Amino acid sequence: MDRTAALQELKAKLGPLDAYLRGRGIDIGANGRKHFRCLNPEHTDSTPSMNYLGGNVYCHGCKATYDIIDLMAAEKNMTAGQFIEWGYQEYGILPTGSITKAGKKADLGKPAPVIPDSPPAPKEDYSAYIDACHARIGELDLKQLRGLCSTIKRFKIGYDPAWHSHGNRGTWKALIIPKGKYAFTVRNMDPDADKDSRYDKTLGTHPIFNQEAFDGDAPVFITEGAFDALSIMEVGGEAVALEGLATGKLLQLLEQKKPAKPVILALDNDQRGQETEAELIADLSQRGIPFLQADLTGDHKDANEAFNSLEAVNFIQAVQNTINSIKSEEDRAREETRARYQGITAAANLEAFFAETKKGRKAYPTGFSLLDEQLRGGLFEGLTIVGAITSAGKTTLAMQMADSMAKAGRDCLVFSLETSRHELMARSISRETLVKSFMNRESIYKGMTFRDIMDGEPGEMLEAASTAYSQYAGHLYIFQSLGKIGTRRIRAEVEGLTNEKGAAPVVIVDYLQLLGPNEGERFQGAKETMDAAVTDLKCLAVDFKTPVILISSFNRDNYSKDANLASFKESGGIEYSADLLLGLQYEGAGKQGWNQEKAEQAADMNPRKMELKIMKNRNGAWGQRISMDYYAPFNFFREIAVKKGRDK
Repeated sequence: MDRTAALQELKAKLGPLDAYLRGRGIDIGANGRKHFRCLNPEHTDSTPSMNYLGGNVYCHGCKATYDIIDLMAAEKNMTAGQFIEWGYQEYGILPTGSITKAGKKADLGKPAPVIPDSPPAPKEDYSAYIDACHARIGELDLKQLRGLCSTIKRFKIGYDPAWHSHGNRGTWKALIIPKGKYAFTVRNMDPDADKDSRYDKTLGTHPIFNQEAFDGDAPVFITEGAFDALSIMEVGGEAVALEGLATGKLLQLLEQKKPAKPVILALDNDQRGQETEAELIADLSQRGIPFLQADLTGDHKDANEAFNSLEAVNFIQAVQNTINSIKSEEDRAREETRARYQGITAAANLEAFFAETKKGRKAYPTGFSLLDEQLRGGLFEGLTIVGAITSAGKTTLAMQMADSMAKAGRDCLVFSLETSRHELMARSISRETLVKSFMNRESIYKGMTFRDIMDGEPGEMLEAASTAYSQYAGHLYIFQSLGKIGTRRIRAEVEGLTNEKGAAPVVIVDYLQLLGPNEGERFQGAKETMDAAVTDLKCLAVDFKTPVILISSFNRDNYSKDANLASFKESGGIEYSADLLLGLQYEGAGKQGWNQEKAEQAADMNPRKMELKIMKNRNGAWGQRISMDYYAPFNFFREIAVKKGRDK
């Protein structure tokens, strides 16, 4: 087969990328959308910024992109091309032609050399030899066994009086330290042996000594030598030994196991041990793996020497103190968890509940008396969504509510994503000119449009309207952003004003479809962005105990229909998150014979005949339709009558 087909077959053999990531212990979330720390070692990713995109992973911080071949090649310290050739041989794939990814570096920065967790089954099973050596262990005394007792049986430590060393280094009396049945380490018992003749081992890949310790619940000490690890286990600890292996294998193992407790660094008390420990500290910190440093040895070189010294009691105490410090931290964490859950029980909140009910639910009248009557006083803490087709007056309706609340002395924070601050101000003053005309029993044409006001036209009602507006304008905070902002910015502004004023404002967001994703979040489609925004604004209302009014456009497919839940553009979150759902439409919309021509005729009327439909009311009756006259040129709604709906 050609190289393209061969590469696809290799990827199929390697399996799905999301399964590979989860196999490495990387939490990508149930739907694969959760961010995780960047896999590029050269990128210090303090805030997880990489995410899974199906065929590859992408970092929004350093812009690194890797597919499964890049990642698995890095594990084997290969280039992508080398890994592909290895994969072809491993899976018996026979390609023809040139290498499609040859020369592409897959080092993900500077990866540590990675050795597989466990060796492929060697050609020789050493079980019989290990058993025979273990059977001879009684020939040695306690000193020859380096002070070890209980761990001798646990790990089947053995004795070979005539070990033939590799490399023609002679025949030794040796201790045999098994690592399962496929590998073991050999320790020359001659105290005068030169440095190069102290250790030997079986051929092939070796696992970390006692790496199974990471599968348990006990905190694990990390040592250099097996006798150091065994010494710690003799006094009640649990430990592993690197035995001269590169730290890359340990790091890979820790990333896979994700130990719940901090690992404890207890390497030799010499220059090499200190250097290795410093490297591990840097690598563990970069990977977010918790760790502690423990001084177990005092003035001694390593744990086994301290264990066999006259100060052994200090060694034992140091091991136990380290373990107990972790247990104390766990106990504290458990107590915090218990207290946290206790704090959210109904019993723990009874007193606060009754104190709150004595105050009564705080209503925020909208200024529309018929609507307030149906809502039992007005808006309440929660998310109110006002929907309508384009140019039906949804912004005007929301701002008329805001003006009325401001007149009552309530602060309103308006996030205007489409209309300028000055235009909103002009619309409010325009509304006041019409109100003054009504009060004086004058013609509506005594009122001024917002365009008249913006253009500086004189008007009979302008001065009185401006004076009236100035009386409550101090409670209207208009955040103008003629570009996309996210809900995180909205929350920050609400929090800032709340801290400044001592009470949360009523929040108006105009409008949902113009909200963008929060800064730093991965790319989202329009539906995802809006669903997340609706949820965030509902949380904002709950956290600050205030009404949040969110304006939304209707879907064009529903322009000719009676307002319903399907009318709201793209976001399914509206139906579930909204506490109050109001639909603004032309009177007669959705009835038999309603069409585009009738809609245009209705839009040309002054006033326009509108109705406000209560589509959902989590805490009361719904289905009511409030007839309204909409004086569009003057940005003013006036209620006419109510058609009853359904009781909750």
